[in-house]
Amino acid sequence: MNYQRALHHSKMILKKGSIDMDKFLDNMTLDGLTSVTKEWELKQIGTYTKQIDETFASLQKENPQRVYESVVEILRKMKREDIIKQIQDTLDAEVRRSSPSSHEAMMNASSSQFPNSEEQTNERQSWDGIRDKWLKLRDDYNVELLELLRKLEEKRAVIAIEAKQIRDTGNMKHQYDQLLNVLTSKNPHKYVPIFLQALTEIDRQDARDFLEGGNGFEGSNRIGPTCLKFINPEEDCQ
Repeated sequence: MNYQRALHHSKMILKKGSIDMDKFLDNMTLDGLTSVTKEWELKQIGTYTKQIDETFASLQKENPQRVYESVVEILRKMKREDIIKQIQDTLDAEVRRSSPSSHEAMMNASSSQFPNSEEQTNERQSWDGIRDKWLKLRDDYNVELLELLRKLEEKRAVIAIEAKQIRDTGNMKHQYDQLLNVLTSKNPHKYVPIFLQALTEIDRQDARDFLEGGNGFEGSNRIGPTCLKFINPEEDCQ
Protein backbone atom coordinates (compact mmCIF):
# COMPACT_ATOMS: atom_id res chain seq x y z
CA MET A 1 0.00 0.00 0.00
CA ASN A 2 1.13 3.56 -0.74
CA TYR A 3 0.62 5.03 2.73
CA GLN A 4 1.23 8.60 1.56
CA ARG A 5 -1.70 8.24 -0.83
CA ALA A 6 -3.74 6.53 1.89
CA LEU A 7 -3.18 9.50 4.20
CA HIS A 8 -4.10 11.94 1.42
CA HIS A 9 -7.39 10.11 0.83
CA SER A 10 -8.02 9.96 4.59
CA LYS A 11 -7.56 13.71 4.87
CA MET A 12 -9.89 14.46 1.95
CA ILE A 13 -12.61 12.14 3.28
CA LEU A 14 -12.37 13.63 6.77
CA LYS A 15 -12.66 17.15 5.31
CA LYS A 16 -15.86 16.17 3.50
CA GLY A 17 -17.31 14.54 6.59
CA SER A 18 -17.48 15.58 10.21
CA ILE A 19 -15.80 14.10 13.28
CA ASP A 20 -15.21 15.23 16.85
CA MET A 21 -11.80 16.86 16.35
CA ASP A 22 -11.21 17.37 20.06
CA LYS A 23 -11.55 13.62 20.64
CA PHE A 24 -9.50 12.84 17.52
CA LEU A 25 -6.64 15.10 18.71
CA ASP A 26 -6.84 13.68 22.24
CA ASN A 27 -6.26 10.20 20.81
CA MET A 28 -3.43 11.42 18.60
CA THR A 29 -1.63 12.66 21.71
CA LEU A 30 -2.26 9.38 23.53
CA ASP A 31 -0.79 7.51 20.54
CA GLY A 32 2.31 9.70 20.61
CA LEU A 33 1.62 11.24 17.20
CA THR A 34 1.62 14.77 18.54
CA SER A 35 2.62 16.67 21.66
CA VAL A 36 0.30 18.20 24.21
CA THR A 37 1.44 21.66 23.08
CA LYS A 38 0.73 20.92 19.42
CA GLU A 39 -2.63 19.39 20.35
CA TRP A 40 -3.57 22.64 22.11
CA GLU A 41 -2.47 24.71 19.08
CA LEU A 42 -4.54 22.60 16.70
CA LYS A 43 -7.60 22.88 18.92
CA GLN A 44 -7.40 26.68 18.71
CA ILE A 45 -7.83 26.70 14.91
CA GLY A 46 -11.16 28.26 14.03
CA THR A 47 -12.51 26.10 11.19
CA TYR A 48 -12.95 22.34 10.88
CA THR A 49 -11.33 21.98 7.43
CA LYS A 50 -8.35 24.09 8.49
CA GLN A 51 -7.95 21.89 11.57
CA ILE A 52 -7.83 18.79 9.33
CA ASP A 53 -5.28 20.39 6.98
CA GLU A 54 -3.00 21.53 9.79
CA THR A 55 -3.31 18.23 11.67
CA PHE A 56 -2.18 16.17 8.67
CA ALA A 57 0.50 18.73 7.79
CA SER A 58 1.94 18.30 11.29
CA LEU A 59 2.32 14.56 10.66
CA GLN A 60 4.32 14.78 7.43
CA LYS A 61 7.63 13.97 9.11
CA GLU A 62 6.25 10.85 10.81
CA ASN A 63 6.33 7.33 9.37
CA PRO A 64 3.32 7.29 6.98
CA GLN A 65 2.42 3.66 7.70
CA ARG A 66 2.36 4.25 11.44
CA VAL A 67 0.32 7.44 10.99
CA TYR A 68 -2.22 5.78 8.70
CA GLU A 69 -2.68 2.75 10.96
CA SER A 70 -3.05 5.03 13.99
CA VAL A 71 -5.62 7.20 12.18
CA VAL A 72 -7.67 4.09 11.34
CA GLU A 73 -7.42 2.84 14.92
CA ILE A 74 -8.48 6.24 16.32
CA LEU A 75 -11.49 6.28 13.99
CA ARG A 76 -12.38 2.77 15.15
CA LYS A 77 -12.19 3.88 18.80
CA MET A 78 -14.52 6.76 17.89
CA LYS A 79 -16.91 4.22 16.33
CA ARG A 80 -16.55 5.80 12.89
CA GLU A 81 -16.42 2.60 10.86
CA ASP A 82 -18.36 4.50 8.19
CA ILE A 83 -15.34 6.70 7.53
CA ILE A 84 -12.93 3.73 7.64
CA LYS A 85 -15.09 2.04 4.99
CA GLN A 86 -15.03 5.16 2.80
CA ILE A 87 -11.24 5.27 3.02
CA GLN A 88 -10.91 1.56 2.23
CA ASP A 89 -13.35 1.80 -0.69
CA THR A 90 -11.40 4.73 -2.11
CA LEU A 91 -8.10 2.85 -1.84
CA ASP A 92 -9.62 -0.26 -3.44
CA ALA A 93 -10.99 1.83 -6.31
CA GLU A 94 -7.54 3.34 -6.85
CA VAL A 95 -6.00 -0.15 -6.99
CA ARG A 96 -8.57 -1.19 -9.59
CA ARG A 97 -7.91 1.91 -11.68
CA SER A 98 -4.18 1.24 -11.66
CA SER A 99 -4.60 -2.42 -12.70
CA PRO A 100 -3.74 -3.41 -16.31
CA SER A 101 -6.28 -2.80 -19.07
CA SER A 102 -8.30 -5.74 -20.37
CA HIS A 103 -5.99 -5.99 -23.40
CA GLU A 104 -2.89 -6.01 -21.20
CA ALA A 105 -4.52 -8.57 -18.93
CA MET A 106 -5.15 -10.86 -21.92
CA MET A 107 -1.54 -10.49 -23.03
CA ASN A 108 -0.31 -11.27 -19.53
CA ALA A 109 -2.58 -14.32 -19.36
CA SER A 110 -1.26 -15.67 -22.65
CA SER A 111 2.36 -15.23 -21.55
CA SER A 112 1.83 -16.75 -18.10
CA GLN A 113 -0.73 -19.54 -18.02
CA PHE A 114 0.41 -20.84 -14.66
CA PRO A 115 0.14 -18.12 -11.98
CA ASN A 116 2.20 -18.60 -8.86
CA SER A 117 0.60 -19.63 -5.58
CA GLU A 118 0.52 -16.07 -4.20
CA GLU A 119 -1.37 -14.81 -7.26
CA GLN A 120 -3.85 -17.67 -6.95
CA THR A 121 -4.35 -16.88 -3.26
CA ASN A 122 -5.01 -13.19 -3.99
CA GLU A 123 -7.55 -14.11 -6.67
CA ARG A 124 -9.62 -16.49 -4.57
CA GLN A 125 -9.20 -15.02 -1.11
CA SER A 126 -10.80 -11.92 0.35
CA TRP A 127 -11.85 -10.94 3.84
CA ASP A 128 -15.42 -11.90 2.83
CA GLY A 129 -14.36 -15.50 2.25
CA ILE A 130 -12.46 -15.63 5.54
CA ARG A 131 -15.33 -13.98 7.42
CA ASP A 132 -17.70 -16.68 6.14
CA LYS A 133 -15.44 -19.39 7.63
CA TRP A 134 -14.40 -17.52 10.79
CA LEU A 135 -16.72 -19.27 13.26
CA LYS A 136 -15.58 -22.68 12.07
CA LEU A 137 -11.96 -21.56 12.33
CA ARG A 138 -12.63 -20.49 15.92
CA ASP A 139 -14.87 -23.31 17.12
CA ASP A 140 -13.70 -26.37 15.15
CA TYR A 141 -10.04 -25.66 14.38
CA ASN A 142 -9.30 -24.03 17.76
CA VAL A 143 -6.42 -21.91 16.47
CA GLU A 144 -4.55 -20.50 19.47
CA LEU A 145 -5.55 -16.84 19.22
CA LEU A 146 -2.77 -15.28 21.29
CA GLU A 147 -0.10 -17.20 19.38
CA LEU A 148 -1.63 -16.09 16.09
CA LEU A 149 -1.86 -12.52 17.37
CA ARG A 150 1.84 -12.49 18.29
CA LYS A 151 2.74 -13.72 14.82
CA LEU A 152 0.55 -11.06 13.19
CA GLU A 153 2.27 -8.42 15.32
CA GLU A 154 5.68 -9.68 14.17
CA LYS A 155 4.52 -9.32 10.58
CA ARG A 156 3.07 -5.86 11.27
CA ALA A 157 -0.35 -6.99 10.13
CA VAL A 158 -1.60 -5.89 13.56
CA ILE A 159 -0.08 -2.89 15.33
CA ALA A 160 0.60 -2.79 19.07
CA ILE A 161 -2.44 -0.71 20.00
CA GLU A 162 -4.72 -3.07 18.05
CA ALA A 163 -3.19 -6.12 19.71
CA LYS A 164 -3.70 -4.59 23.16
CA GLN A 165 -7.31 -3.80 22.35
CA ILE A 166 -7.89 -7.41 21.28
CA ARG A 167 -6.21 -8.85 24.40
CA ASP A 168 -8.25 -6.54 26.64
CA THR A 169 -11.56 -7.47 25.00
CA GLY A 170 -12.45 -10.28 27.41
CA ASN A 171 -13.21 -13.91 26.65
CA MET A 172 -11.74 -15.77 23.70
CA LYS A 173 -14.83 -15.55 21.49
CA HIS A 174 -14.91 -11.79 21.83
CA GLN A 175 -11.17 -11.65 21.15
CA TYR A 176 -11.69 -13.64 17.95
CA ASP A 177 -14.47 -11.24 16.89
CA GLN A 178 -12.28 -8.22 17.59
CA LEU A 179 -9.37 -9.69 15.63
CA LEU A 180 -11.68 -10.21 12.65
CA ASN A 181 -12.87 -6.60 12.90
CA VAL A 182 -9.28 -5.35 12.93
CA LEU A 183 -8.16 -7.52 10.02
CA THR A 184 -11.12 -6.74 7.78
CA SER A 185 -10.42 -2.99 8.06
CA LYS A 186 -7.14 -3.59 6.19
CA ASN A 187 -6.39 -3.94 2.50
CA PRO A 188 -7.08 -7.60 1.59
CA HIS A 189 -4.62 -7.56 -1.31
CA LYS A 190 -1.80 -7.04 1.17
CA TYR A 191 -3.00 -8.55 4.42
CA VAL A 192 -4.90 -11.71 3.44
CA PRO A 193 -1.67 -13.41 2.24
CA ILE A 194 0.12 -12.24 5.41
CA PHE A 195 -2.67 -13.66 7.59
CA LEU A 196 -2.55 -17.00 5.77
CA GLN A 197 1.24 -17.16 6.04
CA ALA A 198 0.98 -16.46 9.78
CA LEU A 199 -1.18 -19.57 10.15
CA THR A 200 1.48 -21.62 8.36
CA GLU A 201 4.24 -20.23 10.58
CA ILE A 202 2.42 -21.23 13.78
CA ASP A 203 2.09 -24.78 12.39
CA ARG A 204 -1.58 -24.47 11.47
CA GLN A 205 -1.37 -25.32 7.80
CA ASP A 206 -4.59 -27.32 8.29
CA ALA A 207 -6.46 -24.12 9.18
CA ARG A 208 -4.91 -22.33 6.22
CA ASP A 209 -5.94 -25.16 3.89
CA PHE A 210 -9.48 -24.88 5.22
CA LEU A 211 -9.64 -21.12 4.57
CA GLU A 212 -8.18 -21.54 1.09
CA GLY A 213 -10.65 -24.31 0.28
CA GLY A 214 -7.99 -27.01 0.51
CA ASN A 215 -8.33 -30.59 1.66
CA GLY A 216 -7.58 -30.10 5.35
CA PHE A 217 -9.68 -32.35 7.55
CA GLU A 218 -12.60 -30.94 9.50
CA GLY A 219 -11.23 -29.60 12.76
CA SER A 220 -7.81 -29.74 14.33
CA ASN A 221 -8.71 -31.86 17.36
CA ARG A 222 -9.59 -35.01 15.50
CA ILE A 223 -8.64 -38.02 17.62
CA GLY A 224 -7.11 -41.21 16.31
CA PRO A 225 -5.28 -42.11 13.10
CA THR A 226 -6.54 -41.06 9.71
CA CYS A 227 -8.47 -43.78 7.91
CA LEU A 228 -6.52 -45.04 4.89
CA LYS A 229 -9.22 -47.29 3.45
CA PHE A 230 -8.68 -45.74 0.02
CA ILE A 231 -5.12 -47.18 0.19
CA ASN A 232 -5.85 -50.41 2.10
CA PRO A 233 -9.40 -51.66 1.38
CA GLU A 234 -9.15 -54.11 4.27
CA GLU A 235 -8.56 -51.45 6.90
CA ASP A 236 -11.30 -51.11 9.48
CA CYS A 237 -12.23 -47.42 9.70
CA GLN A 238 -14.83 -47.63 12.46
